[in-house]
Amino acid sequence: MEGMDFEFKFSSKSDSDYVKHKDSSKSITECVTYLNGAPTMYQASTQEMISLSVKETEMNTAVTLIQDMLFAYEIAKSFGLEAKLSTKEAIENSIGGQTCHVEFKTNFL
Repeated sequence: MEGMDFEFKFSSKSDSDYVKHKDSSKSITECVTYLNGAPTMYQASTQEMISLSVKETEMNTAVTLIQDMLFAYEIAKSFGLEAKLSTKEAIENSIGGQTCHVEFKTNFL
């Protein structure tokens, strides 16, 4: 589009609570996607599978977060808008560390 030199910026935040539901042993995921600092998408849900650790819960949350961001980004691009994804996702807890059980679980499938 001629004259459209404005760039939209998508960013996001997430949080998760490991084994929040004591009856089902499932964790909670919360994700917010922002467009130029304004919240555009919010999701809070119980994770579908039981996580084996806090790290696995955070990884599941990160996947949901990235899916939401890509969805919003693709909508903007489909309208012909210039859009940029933030490369620094604000995930409350670090995903690094011991995740070998997650790798084993994934390879098993």
